[in-house]
Amino acid sequence: MTEQPTGHRGGSEGTAAGQRTVLVVDLDGEPLAPLRALEEIPLCLGTWEDDDRRDPNTDTDTEPLRLPASLAGRVALAAVQRLLTVLAPPSPGDPGAAGCSARTAATSTHR
Repeated sequence: MTEQPTGHRGGSEGTAAGQRTVLVVDLDGEPLAPLRALEEIPLCLGTWEDDDRRDPNTDTDTEPLRLPASLAGRVALAAVQRLLTVLAPPSPGDPGAAGCSARTAATSTHR
């Protein structure tokens, strides 16, 4: 998605100079269920990787789990968890969320 000009120059009413207003789509939590399911995969891989590090099990014919860099060290798990944090609905009483979601409140102006 590309940013489109609004047709008028300068800041909008109520926006300080050097800031811009950004519209954030409220997804109403829809991607959370699939992301929570997806979180299970890198969580299991990380657990297996940790188990192999702690107990290499040299008396069996299996080799320790070797993951590509994008999955090793729980990198993919951290990425999924960051997405879950950003997409999570605002908690009640979240400061600055009057009339809008926490994402909208937090990202509505950028300097």
